[in-house]
Amino acid sequence: MDQINYISDWQYRDTDEAIEILQTQLTKASWIIDGNYSNLMYQERLALANFIIVLQFSRWSSLLRVFKRTIKYYKKSRPDMSEGCPERFDLEFIWWILYAGRTKAKRKNYDKIKYKYHDKVISIKNQRQLNQLYQESDIQKLLKS
Repeated sequence: MDQINYISDWQYRDTDEAIEILQTQLTKASWIIDGNYSNLMYQERLALANFIIVLQFSRWSSLLRVFKRTIKYYKKSRPDMSEGCPERFDLEFIWWILYAGRTKAKRKNYDKIKYKYHDKVISIKNQRQLNQLYQESDIQKLLKS
């Protein structure tokens, strides 16, 4: 979703253009979408998905993971990001990781998703669970396609 949402220099892509790109992706036989972006066909993506994987790592674990990612891709665009958007680690992003991205409203939204799509939601709370998920055959097949 980062590649769809951003163009070079962390500028937002025009919403209509982003939706057009996303619609094309959703018509493919298989797809993996990473990210929230509730302004970009959020309900449609949830309804069409075979699996919905909700990562619920602790805020501190998430911060550490992003910090490590920043070191790895420092001054470079990571593979899942649009070209010209070098990795960054600023106070605004730290605030989002620790607080803004974890509001009561956001938690309630995830609870609604888990309730509505209970048959296809997989909740992951730590690295051990994520490693276990990677080992499961259906997920492996999905990720390789």
